Amino acid sequence: MISCKMAVEELRTVKDYRDLLAESMFFHALNQRFFKLSRKKDPPYFSCSAAADVLVHPCKAYIMTSSCKEKGTIEALKSMLTEVCLFCDLI
Repeated sequence: MISCKMAVEELRTVKDYRDLLAESMFFHALNQRFFKLSRKKDPPYFSCSAAADVLVHPCKAYIMTSSCKEKGTIEALKSMLTEVCLFCDLI
């Protein structure tokens, strides 16, 4: 599991709402990609997901988790971070 906490602002403007929707779409697309990779013949992990959620105001957590085969932690981690980098390059 990889997690990161950041400050979160309240939704006040249309731009704030648009940014929230874009973030939600990003996580949805990323999770679909994680699922697709987990169904390959020799997957780097059995399952993987990414999410963002408000813990307590004003703290938001970004979390990525995966379950991998024994001694496959590094391979799973590389795959997870590679996919995030690829998705960020597309934006």
